[in-house]
Amino acid sequence: MALIHQKKRSIFIIGLLLLGLFSPIVAFGEVGTKELVGIRLGMLRFHPNFGVTQGYTDNAFLEHKNEKDSYWATFSPGLKMITPIGRHTFEASYRADIMRYANFGDLLNTVDHTVNTALTLDFAGGLGAKLAYDYKRSSISPYSLKEERKYFHKHSVTANIFYVFANRYKAELNYKHDSMDFKKDYIWFPHGVPFIQSDSYKKDDVSTILSYRFLPKTSLLFEFGYYNLNNVDPTGPSTDSKNYRVWVGLRWKPGAKLVGTLKGGYIARRYDEKAGGHDVDNFGLHCDLTYDLSLFDHFILKAYRDVLDTYITTKTNPYYGSNYIHTGFELTYRHDFTYKLSSSLRGLYNNDNFTEAGVYGNKERTDNRGGFGASIDYKIRRWLTCNLSYLYINNDSNFDVEDYRENRLMLFIATSY
Repeated sequence: MALIHQKKRSIFIIGLLLLGLFSPIVAFGEVGTKELVGIRLGMLRFHPNFGVTQGYTDNAFLEHKNEKDSYWATFSPGLKMITPIGRHTFEASYRADIMRYANFGDLLNTVDHTVNTALTLDFAGGLGAKLAYDYKRSSISPYSLKEERKYFHKHSVTANIFYVFANRYKAELNYKHDSMDFKKDYIWFPHGVPFIQSDSYKKDDVSTILSYRFLPKTSLLFEFGYYNLNNVDPTGPSTDSKNYRVWVGLRWKPGAKLVGTLKGGYIARRYDEKAGGHDVDNFGLHCDLTYDLSLFDHFILKAYRDVLDTYITTKTNPYYGSNYIHTGFELTYRHDFTYKLSSSLRGLYNNDNFTEAGVYGNKERTDNRGGFGASIDYKIRRWLTCNLSYLYINNDSNFDVEDYRENRLMLFIATSY
Protein backbone atom coordinates (compact mmCIF):
# COMPACT_ATOMS: atom_id res chain seq x y z
CA MET A 1 0.00 0.00 0.00
CA ALA A 2 2.86 2.37 0.83
CA LEU A 3 4.34 1.72 -2.61
CA ILE A 4 1.06 2.68 -4.32
CA HIS A 5 0.85 5.97 -2.42
CA GLN A 6 4.47 6.69 -3.26
CA LYS A 7 3.72 6.18 -6.98
CA LYS A 8 0.73 8.54 -6.73
CA ARG A 9 2.84 11.25 -5.12
CA SER A 10 5.57 10.74 -7.73
CA ILE A 11 3.17 11.40 -10.61
CA PHE A 12 2.06 14.72 -9.13
CA ILE A 13 5.60 15.81 -8.21
CA ILE A 14 6.93 15.04 -11.70
CA GLY A 15 4.11 17.08 -13.25
CA LEU A 16 4.85 20.12 -11.09
CA LEU A 17 8.59 19.88 -11.75
CA LEU A 18 8.07 19.77 -15.51
CA LEU A 19 5.74 22.75 -15.29
CA GLY A 20 8.28 24.66 -13.23
CA LEU A 21 11.05 23.96 -15.72
CA PHE A 22 8.96 25.26 -18.58
CA SER A 23 7.64 28.42 -16.90
CA PRO A 24 10.86 30.48 -17.13
CA ILE A 25 10.98 29.86 -20.87
CA VAL A 26 7.48 31.14 -21.56
CA ALA A 27 7.78 34.10 -19.18
CA PHE A 28 10.14 35.77 -21.64
CA GLY A 29 7.31 35.98 -24.18
CA GLU A 30 5.14 38.15 -21.94
CA VAL A 31 7.54 40.98 -21.23
CA GLY A 32 6.52 44.19 -22.99
CA THR A 33 3.76 42.54 -25.06
CA LYS A 34 -0.01 42.57 -24.98
CA GLU A 35 -0.30 39.08 -26.43
CA LEU A 36 1.89 36.05 -26.98
CA VAL A 37 4.18 36.67 -29.93
CA GLY A 38 6.02 33.38 -30.06
CA ILE A 39 9.41 32.83 -31.63
CA ARG A 40 9.89 34.50 -35.01
CA LEU A 41 12.13 33.12 -37.74
CA GLY A 42 11.55 35.28 -40.80
CA MET A 43 7.91 34.86 -41.80
CA LEU A 44 7.48 31.88 -39.49
CA ARG A 45 6.09 32.24 -35.97
CA PHE A 46 6.42 29.37 -33.51
CA HIS A 47 4.40 28.92 -30.33
CA PRO A 48 5.71 26.27 -27.90
CA ASN A 49 3.15 25.08 -25.38
CA PHE A 50 2.95 22.61 -22.54
CA GLY A 51 0.15 21.24 -20.38
CA VAL A 52 -0.13 19.04 -17.32
CA THR A 53 -3.34 17.29 -16.25
CA GLN A 54 -3.55 15.67 -12.82
CA GLY A 55 -6.68 13.60 -12.34
CA TYR A 56 -8.57 11.00 -10.33
CA THR A 57 -11.34 8.63 -11.40
CA ASP A 58 -13.27 6.20 -9.22
CA ASN A 59 -14.14 3.95 -12.20
CA ALA A 60 -11.17 3.62 -14.55
CA PHE A 61 -12.79 0.88 -16.68
CA LEU A 62 -16.42 2.15 -16.59
CA GLU A 63 -17.57 -1.09 -15.00
CA HIS A 64 -21.06 -1.70 -13.61
CA LYS A 65 -19.68 -3.28 -10.42
CA ASN A 66 -16.34 -3.85 -8.68
CA GLU A 67 -15.16 -0.41 -9.85
CA LYS A 68 -11.44 0.29 -9.74
CA ASP A 69 -10.08 3.78 -9.08
CA SER A 70 -6.83 5.40 -10.11
CA TYR A 71 -4.90 8.66 -10.16
CA TRP A 72 -3.33 9.66 -13.43
CA ALA A 73 -1.24 12.40 -14.99
CA THR A 74 -1.04 13.56 -18.61
CA PHE A 75 1.92 15.59 -19.88
CA SER A 76 1.22 17.42 -23.15
CA PRO A 77 4.16 19.15 -24.88
CA GLY A 78 3.30 20.83 -28.19
CA LEU A 79 4.44 23.24 -30.85
CA LYS A 80 2.39 25.40 -33.25
CA MET A 81 3.69 27.17 -36.35
CA ILE A 82 1.92 29.96 -38.27
CA THR A 83 3.06 31.78 -41.38
CA PRO A 84 1.31 34.26 -43.69
CA ILE A 85 1.48 33.69 -47.45
CA GLY A 86 0.29 36.98 -48.88
CA ARG A 87 -3.43 37.11 -48.07
CA HIS A 88 -3.34 33.46 -47.07
CA THR A 89 -2.26 31.63 -43.90
CA PHE A 90 -0.66 28.27 -43.25
CA GLU A 91 -0.49 26.73 -39.81
CA ALA A 92 0.69 23.40 -38.41
CA SER A 93 0.84 21.98 -34.92
CA TYR A 94 2.00 18.89 -33.06
CA ARG A 95 1.06 17.67 -29.60
CA ALA A 96 1.97 14.58 -27.60
CA ASP A 97 -0.17 13.35 -24.70
CA ILE A 98 1.88 11.18 -22.33
CA MET A 99 -0.52 9.43 -19.94
CA ARG A 100 0.68 7.75 -16.77
CA TYR A 101 -1.58 5.98 -14.26
CA ALA A 102 -0.78 5.25 -10.62
CA ASN A 103 -2.70 1.95 -10.82
CA PHE A 104 -2.85 -0.51 -13.76
CA GLY A 105 0.01 1.33 -15.47
CA ASP A 106 1.00 -1.67 -17.60
CA LEU A 107 -2.51 -1.67 -19.07
CA LEU A 108 -3.44 2.03 -19.16
CA ASN A 109 -0.19 3.95 -19.73
CA THR A 110 0.12 5.22 -23.29
CA VAL A 111 1.31 8.07 -25.53
CA ASP A 112 -0.90 9.81 -28.13
CA HIS A 113 0.41 11.86 -31.05
CA THR A 114 -1.65 14.54 -32.85
CA VAL A 115 -0.70 16.54 -35.97
CA ASN A 116 -2.91 19.31 -37.41
CA THR A 117 -2.26 21.30 -40.58
CA ALA A 118 -4.44 23.91 -42.30
CA LEU A 119 -4.13 26.26 -45.28
CA THR A 120 -6.60 29.16 -45.28
CA LEU A 121 -7.02 30.88 -48.64
CA ASP A 122 -8.53 34.37 -48.85
CA PHE A 123 -9.13 35.52 -52.42
CA ALA A 124 -10.53 38.84 -53.51
CA GLY A 125 -14.20 39.13 -54.42
CA GLY A 126 -15.65 36.91 -51.67
CA LEU A 127 -14.00 33.63 -52.67
CA GLY A 128 -12.24 31.61 -49.97
CA ALA A 129 -11.17 28.09 -49.09
CA LYS A 130 -9.67 26.05 -46.28
CA LEU A 131 -7.72 22.83 -46.73
CA ALA A 132 -6.73 20.73 -43.75
CA TYR A 133 -5.06 17.45 -42.89
CA ASP A 134 -5.16 15.94 -39.41
CA TYR A 135 -3.44 12.83 -38.09
CA LYS A 136 -3.82 11.09 -34.75
CA ARG A 137 -2.08 8.05 -33.35
CA SER A 138 -4.12 7.01 -30.36
CA SER A 139 -5.86 4.08 -28.71
CA ILE A 140 -9.05 2.99 -27.00
CA SER A 141 -8.70 2.14 -23.34
CA PRO A 142 -9.74 -1.36 -22.22
CA TYR A 143 -12.99 -1.77 -20.31
CA SER A 144 -11.72 -4.57 -18.09
CA LEU A 145 -8.49 -6.03 -16.76
CA LYS A 146 -8.84 -8.91 -19.24
CA GLU A 147 -8.81 -6.70 -22.34
CA GLU A 148 -5.95 -4.94 -24.09
CA ARG A 149 -5.50 -1.37 -25.30
CA LYS A 150 -6.51 -1.06 -28.95
CA TYR A 151 -4.13 1.15 -30.97
CA PHE A 152 -5.17 2.92 -34.16
CA HIS A 153 -4.09 5.55 -36.69
CA LYS A 154 -6.69 8.12 -37.75
CA HIS A 155 -6.41 10.33 -40.84
CA SER A 156 -8.70 13.20 -41.81
CA VAL A 157 -8.60 15.31 -44.98
CA THR A 158 -11.03 18.22 -45.32
CA ALA A 159 -11.70 20.83 -47.98
CA ASN A 160 -14.07 23.77 -47.69
CA ILE A 161 -14.68 26.17 -50.58
CA PHE A 162 -17.06 29.11 -50.19
CA TYR A 163 -18.19 32.14 -52.15
CA VAL A 164 -19.94 35.19 -50.71
CA PHE A 165 -21.85 37.38 -53.16
CA ALA A 166 -24.21 40.37 -53.03
CA ASN A 167 -23.20 40.70 -49.36
CA ARG A 168 -26.13 38.43 -48.45
CA TYR A 169 -25.61 35.04 -50.08
CA LYS A 170 -23.03 32.37 -49.33
CA ALA A 171 -22.47 29.04 -51.12
CA GLU A 172 -20.26 26.33 -49.60
CA LEU A 173 -18.94 23.03 -50.90
CA ASN A 174 -17.41 20.69 -48.32
CA TYR A 175 -15.57 17.39 -48.55
CA LYS A 176 -14.13 15.27 -45.75
CA HIS A 177 -12.37 11.92 -45.82
CA ASP A 178 -11.89 10.05 -42.54
CA SER A 179 -10.14 6.75 -42.05
CA MET A 180 -9.35 4.74 -38.94
CA ASP A 181 -6.84 1.91 -39.19
CA PHE A 182 -6.24 -0.35 -36.23
CA LYS A 183 -2.84 -1.96 -35.83
CA LYS A 184 -4.63 -5.29 -35.90
CA ASP A 185 -8.20 -6.49 -36.27
CA TYR A 186 -9.96 -6.84 -32.94
CA ILE A 187 -12.52 -9.60 -33.31
CA TRP A 188 -15.38 -10.00 -30.89
CA PHE A 189 -16.76 -13.44 -30.03
CA PRO A 190 -19.30 -12.79 -27.29
CA HIS A 191 -19.57 -16.07 -25.40
CA GLY A 192 -19.14 -18.10 -28.56
CA VAL A 193 -21.72 -16.15 -30.59
CA PRO A 194 -20.36 -15.96 -34.17
CA PHE A 195 -20.89 -12.20 -34.54
CA ILE A 196 -17.68 -10.67 -35.90
CA GLN A 197 -16.94 -7.02 -36.56
CA SER A 198 -13.78 -4.98 -37.06
CA ASP A 199 -13.37 -1.30 -36.23
CA SER A 200 -11.29 -0.07 -39.18
CA TYR A 201 -13.28 2.06 -41.64
CA LYS A 202 -13.21 4.72 -44.36
CA LYS A 203 -15.76 7.51 -44.62
CA ASP A 204 -16.25 10.05 -47.44
CA ASP A 205 -18.59 12.95 -46.75
CA VAL A 206 -19.73 15.55 -49.31
CA SER A 207 -22.08 18.43 -48.52
CA THR A 208 -23.29 21.69 -49.98
CA ILE A 209 -24.67 24.60 -47.94
CA LEU A 210 -26.57 27.62 -49.26
CA SER A 211 -27.27 30.50 -46.89
CA TYR A 212 -29.11 33.81 -47.14
CA ARG A 213 -28.54 36.66 -44.65
CA PHE A 214 -31.93 38.28 -44.08
CA LEU A 215 -30.90 40.19 -40.93
CA PRO A 216 -27.56 41.91 -40.14
CA LYS A 217 -26.35 38.96 -38.02
CA THR A 218 -28.77 36.16 -38.99
CA SER A 219 -28.79 33.83 -42.01
CA LEU A 220 -31.12 31.11 -43.21
CA LEU A 221 -29.32 27.99 -44.47
CA PHE A 222 -30.11 24.87 -46.45
CA GLU A 223 -27.81 21.83 -46.40
CA PHE A 224 -27.69 18.60 -48.36
CA GLY A 225 -25.11 16.01 -47.36
CA TYR A 226 -24.12 12.49 -48.29
CA TYR A 227 -21.49 10.13 -46.93
CA ASN A 228 -20.39 6.63 -47.80
CA LEU A 229 -19.22 4.43 -44.93
CA ASN A 230 -16.95 1.52 -45.78
CA ASN A 231 -16.32 -0.76 -42.80
CA VAL A 232 -13.75 -3.54 -42.74
CA ASP A 233 -15.85 -6.69 -42.34
CA PRO A 234 -13.50 -9.69 -42.05
CA THR A 235 -16.42 -12.10 -42.22
CA GLY A 236 -20.21 -12.13 -42.26
CA PRO A 237 -22.51 -9.68 -44.07
CA SER A 238 -21.27 -6.26 -45.16
CA THR A 239 -22.08 -3.39 -42.80
CA ASP A 240 -21.21 -0.75 -45.43
CA SER A 241 -23.84 1.95 -45.81
CA LYS A 242 -24.85 5.11 -47.66
CA ASN A 243 -26.11 8.02 -45.56
CA TYR A 244 -28.12 11.14 -46.48
CA ARG A 245 -29.19 14.32 -44.70
CA VAL A 246 -31.37 17.26 -45.74
CA TRP A 247 -31.31 20.06 -43.20
CA VAL A 248 -32.59 23.62 -42.84
CA GLY A 249 -31.60 26.03 -40.11
CA LEU A 250 -30.31 29.38 -38.90
CA ARG A 251 -26.81 30.77 -38.40
CA TRP A 252 -25.89 33.77 -36.25
CA LYS A 253 -22.65 35.70 -36.86
CA PRO A 254 -20.18 36.83 -34.17
CA GLY A 255 -21.11 40.21 -32.73
CA ALA A 256 -24.70 39.31 -31.90
CA LYS A 257 -25.87 38.25 -28.45
CA LEU A 258 -26.66 34.84 -29.95
CA VAL A 259 -23.87 33.18 -31.97
CA GLY A 260 -23.71 29.78 -33.65
CA THR A 261 -25.74 27.36 -35.75
CA LEU A 262 -29.05 25.56 -35.33
CA LYS A 263 -30.12 23.11 -38.04
CA GLY A 264 -32.17 19.95 -38.34
CA GLY A 265 -34.10 17.78 -40.75
CA TYR A 266 -34.16 14.36 -42.37
CA ILE A 267 -31.43 11.71 -41.98
CA ALA A 268 -31.36 8.30 -43.64
CA ARG A 269 -29.10 5.25 -43.77
CA ARG A 270 -29.18 2.49 -46.40
CA TYR A 271 -27.11 -0.66 -45.92
CA ASP A 272 -25.50 -2.26 -48.96
CA GLU A 273 -26.70 -5.66 -47.70
CA LYS A 274 -29.97 -6.12 -45.83
CA ALA A 275 -28.31 -8.54 -43.42
CA GLY A 276 -25.77 -5.88 -42.47
CA GLY A 277 -28.20 -3.75 -40.47
CA HIS A 278 -31.59 -2.09 -40.28
CA ASP A 279 -32.12 0.88 -42.60
CA VAL A 280 -32.86 4.16 -40.83
CA ASP A 281 -35.23 7.06 -41.61
CA ASN A 282 -35.23 9.59 -38.79
CA PHE A 283 -34.91 13.19 -37.65
CA GLY A 284 -31.44 14.73 -37.28
CA LEU A 285 -30.30 17.78 -35.33
CA HIS A 286 -27.18 19.88 -34.88
CA CYS A 287 -27.09 22.81 -32.44
CA ASP A 288 -24.07 24.82 -31.32
CA LEU A 289 -25.13 28.13 -29.76
CA THR A 290 -23.65 30.69 -27.37
CA TYR A 291 -25.91 33.30 -25.76
CA ASP A 292 -24.37 36.28 -23.97
CA LEU A 293 -26.86 37.27 -21.30
CA SER A 294 -24.50 40.02 -20.17
CA LEU A 295 -20.82 40.89 -20.28
CA PHE A 296 -20.29 38.42 -17.44
CA ASP A 297 -22.90 35.67 -18.00
CA HIS A 298 -22.87 33.24 -20.92
CA PHE A 299 -24.92 30.18 -21.86
CA ILE A 300 -23.57 27.52 -24.26
CA LEU A 301 -25.95 24.92 -25.70
CA LYS A 302 -24.90 21.91 -27.76
CA ALA A 303 -27.54 19.48 -28.99
CA TYR A 304 -27.46 16.62 -31.47
CA ARG A 305 -29.36 13.73 -33.00
CA ASP A 306 -27.68 11.32 -35.42
CA VAL A 307 -27.31 7.67 -36.36
CA LEU A 308 -24.05 6.07 -35.20
CA ASP A 309 -22.33 2.72 -35.58
CA THR A 310 -21.67 0.22 -32.79
CA TYR A 311 -18.08 -0.92 -32.34
CA ILE A 312 -16.40 -3.57 -30.25
CA THR A 313 -13.83 -1.11 -28.94
CA THR A 314 -16.42 1.01 -27.15
CA LYS A 315 -19.13 0.32 -24.61
CA THR A 316 -21.56 -0.12 -27.52
CA ASN A 317 -20.44 -3.45 -28.94
CA PRO A 318 -21.95 -5.85 -31.52
CA TYR A 319 -24.05 -7.57 -28.87
CA TYR A 320 -26.66 -4.96 -29.74
CA GLY A 321 -26.76 -4.74 -33.53
CA SER A 322 -25.08 -2.45 -36.03
CA ASN A 323 -26.38 1.08 -35.22
CA TYR A 324 -28.17 3.32 -32.74
CA ILE A 325 -29.81 6.75 -32.66
CA HIS A 326 -27.72 9.11 -30.53
CA THR A 327 -29.70 12.05 -29.09
CA GLY A 328 -28.69 14.51 -26.43
CA PHE A 329 -27.70 17.95 -25.25
CA GLU A 330 -25.11 19.73 -23.13
CA LEU A 331 -25.83 23.04 -21.42
CA THR A 332 -23.07 25.15 -19.83
CA TYR A 333 -23.40 28.36 -17.82
CA ARG A 334 -20.22 30.44 -17.45
CA HIS A 335 -19.79 33.46 -15.21
CA ASP A 336 -16.79 35.76 -15.60
CA PHE A 337 -15.86 37.29 -12.25
CA THR A 338 -12.92 39.15 -13.82
CA TYR A 339 -11.06 38.83 -17.10
CA LYS A 340 -8.78 36.37 -15.28
CA LEU A 341 -11.24 34.35 -13.18
CA SER A 342 -14.37 32.49 -14.33
CA SER A 343 -16.46 29.49 -13.28
CA SER A 344 -18.79 27.13 -15.12
CA LEU A 345 -21.69 24.81 -14.35
CA ARG A 346 -22.44 22.05 -16.84
CA GLY A 347 -25.30 19.60 -17.30
CA LEU A 348 -25.59 16.89 -19.95
CA TYR A 349 -27.91 14.13 -21.07
CA ASN A 350 -28.05 11.74 -24.00
CA ASN A 351 -30.11 8.76 -25.08
CA ASP A 352 -28.80 5.86 -27.17
CA ASN A 353 -31.65 3.98 -28.81
CA PHE A 354 -30.46 0.83 -30.59
CA THR A 355 -32.46 -0.09 -33.67
CA GLU A 356 -31.74 -3.84 -33.52
CA ALA A 357 -32.11 -6.51 -30.86
CA GLY A 358 -28.71 -8.03 -31.65
CA VAL A 359 -28.09 -11.40 -29.98
CA TYR A 360 -30.68 -10.82 -27.26
CA GLY A 361 -33.80 -11.89 -29.10
CA ASN A 362 -36.55 -9.24 -29.09
CA LYS A 363 -35.00 -6.90 -26.53
CA GLU A 364 -33.40 -3.74 -27.93
CA ARG A 365 -30.88 -1.86 -25.83
CA THR A 366 -31.62 1.66 -24.55
CA ASP A 367 -29.18 3.82 -22.59
CA ASN A 368 -29.90 7.05 -20.74
CA ARG A 369 -26.73 8.88 -19.74
CA GLY A 370 -26.84 11.96 -17.52
CA GLY A 371 -24.28 14.00 -15.68
CA PHE A 372 -23.23 17.32 -14.27
CA GLY A 373 -20.00 19.13 -13.58
CA ALA A 374 -18.38 22.32 -12.40
CA SER A 375 -15.11 24.05 -13.16
CA ILE A 376 -13.01 27.08 -12.23
CA ASP A 377 -10.69 28.77 -14.72
CA TYR A 378 -7.94 31.13 -13.65
CA LYS A 379 -5.60 33.00 -16.00
CA ILE A 380 -2.54 33.45 -13.80
CA ARG A 381 -0.53 35.15 -16.54
CA ARG A 382 -1.01 35.67 -20.26
CA TRP A 383 1.15 32.59 -20.75
CA LEU A 384 -0.10 30.54 -17.80
CA THR A 385 -3.64 29.27 -17.14
CA CYS A 386 -5.16 26.63 -14.88
CA ASN A 387 -8.47 24.82 -14.62
CA LEU A 388 -9.99 22.76 -11.82
CA SER A 389 -13.00 20.63 -12.80
CA TYR A 390 -15.31 17.91 -11.51
CA LEU A 391 -17.60 15.67 -13.59
CA TYR A 392 -20.15 13.03 -12.60
CA ILE A 393 -21.60 10.60 -15.16
CA ASN A 394 -24.37 8.03 -14.66
CA ASN A 395 -25.22 5.61 -17.50
CA ASP A 396 -28.55 3.84 -16.95
CA SER A 397 -29.15 0.97 -19.40
CA ASN A 398 -31.89 -1.64 -19.69
CA PHE A 399 -28.99 -4.12 -19.74
CA ASP A 400 -27.51 -4.09 -16.23
CA VAL A 401 -24.05 -5.04 -17.46
CA GLU A 402 -23.85 -1.69 -19.32
CA ASP A 403 -24.69 0.44 -16.25
CA TYR A 404 -21.87 2.50 -14.78
CA ARG A 405 -21.15 5.59 -12.72
CA GLU A 406 -18.02 7.71 -12.65
CA ASN A 407 -16.71 10.61 -10.59
CA ARG A 408 -13.78 12.43 -12.18
CA LEU A 409 -11.68 15.24 -10.71
CA MET A 410 -9.03 17.05 -12.79
CA LEU A 411 -6.51 19.87 -12.39
CA PHE A 412 -5.14 21.23 -15.68
CA ILE A 413 -2.26 23.71 -15.96
CA ALA A 414 -1.08 25.01 -19.34
CA THR A 415 1.61 27.34 -20.58
CA SER A 416 2.09 28.87 -24.03
CA TYR A 417 4.61 31.21 -25.58
